[in-house]
Amino acid sequence: MKIVVVGIGGYGEIVLNGLFANPDKLDFTIEGYVAPRPKDNDYSKRLHEMGAERYITLEDFYEKKHADLAVISSPIEFHMPQTILCLSHNTAVMCEKPVAGTIQDAYAMKKAEDSSAAFVGIGYQWSYSDAIINLKKDILSGMYGKPTRLKNIVLWPRTQRYFKRNSWAGMIKNDSGYWILDSVANNATAHYIHNMFFVLGDSLKSSAWPKTIQANIYRANDIENYDTCVSRIITQNDVEILYYASHSTETKCEPLLDFQFEKGEIYADFNKEKCIYGKVDGKIISYGNPFDVEMKKVFDCIRTIKGNDVNYCPIDAAIPQLKTINAISQYYDINQIAPDKLGFLDAEENTTKLVYVKGLYQDMMKAYSEGRILDESSKVIDITGYDHFENIKQ
Repeated sequence: MKIVVVGIGGYGEIVLNGLFANPDKLDFTIEGYVAPRPKDNDYSKRLHEMGAERYITLEDFYEKKHADLAVISSPIEFHMPQTILCLSHNTAVMCEKPVAGTIQDAYAMKKAEDSSAAFVGIGYQWSYSDAIINLKKDILSGMYGKPTRLKNIVLWPRTQRYFKRNSWAGMIKNDSGYWILDSVANNATAHYIHNMFFVLGDSLKSSAWPKTIQANIYRANDIENYDTCVSRIITQNDVEILYYASHSTETKCEPLLDFQFEKGEIYADFNKEKCIYGKVDGKIISYGNPFDVEMKKVFDCIRTIKGNDVNYCPIDAAIPQLKTINAISQYYDINQIAPDKLGFLDAEENTTKLVYVKGLYQDMMKAYSEGRILDESSKVIDITGYDHFENIKQ
């Protein structure tokens, strides 16, 4: 099994750590890695010791070699073209989330997949975890009955340095005009909005689809896009999804989730314990930690290539999150937080600041507890037939 790693900085380092560890002792080699600029660090040194050569572009790699699997951890703008290139060489792909910048790019990737002998997985690692897969099997079996309302909240404060860590953080589009739409809902906490769609899918490898959205988006930091998002989503099966996320609170809240069903509930509080629980007829079920073995998504792609079809998050399963994010960006204005409502905290040895909105933590936690969004007067948009991102209000 031959692998090419695309991108070895940032999240790419986490990918390499997982591949180097290889806990299940799978049989594969890293044939090469794609990095536009040379990196002289422990990762590049180890790759060279393994015989993996550096290539400036993915095209350069294919001129000399072939891979059975490509692991793509490059910025969002490259997801679509790099995935399509890999598929044209019949290379399977594990592409980091989100699937692409726009819905039309995601469908272009799906069309290329349909014409290829290879497949694509999207890197929402919870969707490959034993915890979520076993939970989803129980939902599909009818154990919990029909879903009624799912909600989660994640408040992860991020400093000014976080938004300056690369050229695309917090950007709406790049210098070439490509839609990035990087935000709290499309990057750090994208997993949690996707996960609610995913567990409601009508099969192990599918997700529920949004019918209507109602969103509030806010900007506190000096960025193009928003850093706080609250949304009410109604799925095509009329299940309510509530999603709360922010980078602009002074206090952290690790993921809380509360999924209500007619016969029971599923819940977690990662501030206390990294474990998801279910409750049916008074019985408590422990599903375990969905963060276990983060690179299981890559290993499951290897297993799928070898004939065990465990690619649980294909392109179609990832599009509902992207569709929602595209629609929020297209139809809702970003509310700029007034300067007098901002607070500043020294962070990281006083070398950077944390910008936060006064009272936002309390407002978000209260809204989550009461099952409402921050501004209920926000318009409700039907996105049933929405399949093309066209413009954005800035």
